[in-house]
Parts: sequence; C-alpha cells; structure tokens
Amino acid sequence: MPLVVMCGYPCSGKSKRAHELKNHLENSRGKTVHLAGDECISLERNVVYAASSNEKEARGLLKSAVERLISRDDIIILDSLNYIKGYRYELYCVAKAHKTTHCIVHCDTPKETCREWNRTRETRYNDEILDALVMRFEPPESRNRWDSPLFVIQVDDDLPLDNIYDALINRIPPPPNQATQAQPLSATNFLYELDKTTQEIVAVLLNCQRTFVPGDHVAVPGTSEKISFYIKLILTVKAPFFFRSQKSPEGRVIVKQVSNKLKTICPSQKKNIGQVLSIVSSVDLTLRFTHSKISSLEKAAKRLNKVNTVLLNRLGKMDRKLDALTKMIRKVTKEDKPKSVTVCESKKATITCKKGKKIEIVQANYGRLNKRTCRKSPVTNCRAAKSLALVQSTCHKKARCVLRASNNVFGDPCKGVAKYLLVKYKCGQ
Repeated sequence: MPLVVMCGYPCSGKSKRAHELKNHLENSRGKTVHLAGDECISLERNVVYAASSNEKEARGLLKSAVERLISRDDIIILDSLNYIKGYRYELYCVAKAHKTTHCIVHCDTPKETCREWNRTRETRYNDEILDALVMRFEPPESRNRWDSPLFVIQVDDDLPLDNIYDALINRIPPPPNQATQAQPLSATNFLYELDKTTQEIVAVLLNCQRTFVPGDHVAVPGTSEKISFYIKLILTVKAPFFFRSQKSPEGRVIVKQVSNKLKTICPSQKKNIGQVLSIVSSVDLTLRFTHSKISSLEKAAKRLNKVNTVLLNRLGKMDRKLDALTKMIRKVTKEDKPKSVTVCESKKATITCKKGKKIEIVQANYGRLNKRTCRKSPVTNCRAAKSLALVQSTCHKKARCVLRASNNVFGDPCKGVAKYLLVKYKCGQ
C-alpha cells in the first residue's frame, strides 16, 4: 500500500488536503484509500502535546496503525503533524520494508494564518502549545531520501493530484535492506536434491549387498564417512555361545541354526564359519574382561573420591585452626609491643593496665631527645641520669600510676631548655 505522509504546522489545512486527495484517488482513480490520523486514535491535542511522554506514545499508536493497514494494493494517508524528521524516517523505513512507495505532502502555511485558523476552531490548541509546536517543527527537505518525493503546498495552491498519483503508483519502490529480510530456510530445489541424494545412497548399498563380506566398509556418497555391518552378526551369535558354553542340547541346536543363518547371509564364507564363530567368541570374552576392568576402575575412582573428600575436610579444619592461631599470635604480639607516653614539663599523666595486668617500665627519660616535642628547641641530647630508676620505683608492678614531669622529681639535666618525660611500658603478668 503506497503511503502518503501529511506534515505541516498545527491548523495548516492538512486534514482538508488529506480528504481532498482521498476523494480524488477513490472517485477518479478507483483506489481503496485508508485515512489514519489524530482523530482515529481519539487524540486530545492539548493533553498529548503538553508532555513529551504522551506525545511519544501517540506517535507509536499512529505508526502501529500504519503498519497494520499497509499493503501493496491500497493507499494509506497519515494525517498528523509529523513534524519530527526522525519520525518521518521511521515511516519511510516501514514503507521500504513492505516494498511499497511513499511521498511527503507539506502544507506550507504561514504561522500567522495557522494562529488565525486555530482561533476559529471549536477544538483548538492552547497558544503556548501551538507556539511550542511551531518552534519545534523540522521542515522536510527533498534532498533527504525519506522526504522524497516532496510536494510543498501553499495556502492558495491546488493539490498536484496527478503528480502525487504518479509518485505513488508508477514509481518503482526502493528495495528493502538485505539485513532486515528473512532468508529462506532452504533452497527452492531442496526436495529434489534430498530425493536425488537418497537414491544415490540406496543404490550404493544395494550394489554392495551383492558382494558384501562381514567387516567390509561402505563409503556413503557425498561424505567422507564409511559404515560397516557388524551389529547384525554379533547380536545373532552372542546368545548361542552362552548356551554352547553350558553344553546344553538347546545351545547346540541354536548354534546349528546360527551356522545355517550365516551360510545364508554370507554364501562366500561357508568354509570360514567356524573361524567367524571363534572370532566372535574371543571378542565376547574380551568385552567381558574389559567390562570387569572398567568396573574395577570405577570402584577405585569412588574410593579415591572418598579419600579426596576426607582430605579436603581435614584441610578445611587445618585452615580454620591456622587462622585462629594467626589471630592469637597477632594479639599477643600487639600486647607485647611497648606503649609510649610523653609528658611535657610541669604536666602529669596517668598510665593504667587492664585487670590482672601490671605495669612494666621498659624505658624512661626526663630531658629532651628531639627538637619538636613540647615546644621547639635545638637541644636533642638532654638526659636525667636516674630517670628509669625513679619511674620504676614509682610505677613498676602497679596497675595504675601517675607520672609527673618536674625538676623536683628528676632534677634539671639542662637548664633553660623545655624538657619532657618519655616513658615506654608494657602490661605484663
């Protein structure tokens, strides 16, 4: 169905032109014409065009209507704003996919005229929405393939009805994209080729049957595969050997029947029947031996799986114990690391240990060992001689102790220098 896409400003006379074209195609040309537009989907203009989401949904409904009606026989006219060039491209792709023609009819009415016609209508656009639609309008251009052929109609112009008809009916539609076309599942002569190949295979098998010897390979036409006929012989002989091994009369009777059968199947091998039966017997014994070995290997594999499961469980337990031991070592190491406290001159500080622990003084010095601690000073080697002994006598083996950094306690090892007390201790048993 050729597609006619009407476009233009709101209230530019698109519906009037669409009905005029529809009447001409039906009455003068005898064509079946379908008209799709805003009225077909009961579109409320001021609601739809007020929000982009509503407008997008409306465009989807119009496109669905076109896809539902389009065919190669009838004509469809889409009467709507169609002001977005991307949407016109989608409609062009729809026509192209259906292998039919299309054209654009642009009602090029001035903005002022559209505003005047809008005021005279019962169902009219709001002024804000009308101005927004006029501002967003993307006029079609004939150089774009989706806007070609393009017919621009002014207010006082007559529709070029014959030219539009030629563009829709007498023009060759563009071919659809190859990537969007469904490829046939098989060639048109598929049945003929299948029948030919089947007859060739059957003919080869019938010819081989005349000179067939058990174990011979037959090449299948058209392939590199070869087939052989072992199954019928082995299945026929396997049961008689079981009876013969039991030395029963029934076994001897069945062996005789099998021998006669083999003579019928293989007339060229009458003298080698005994050899064939012995070979089949040895193959049967070999298969049984192999089966027993496979069963033994399966049992050994099951035992190995059990051992592997046990080992994995034990390794998991060892990993958990190792993690616990590592945490314990880290905890003990952290506890054994000496703590440090610094008390500036004329200040005091308290050190404590947890319940059950006692203070062990590791190092103590009253004086100055660096330039920055407790005010800057150039002196870095100031030590009170009895710092460690005095701190140990005050705090050693106690749970709580108060440290005082004072010349009255330690003496003044370097007069005129800002001093501090540095104590390192641990909490032990």
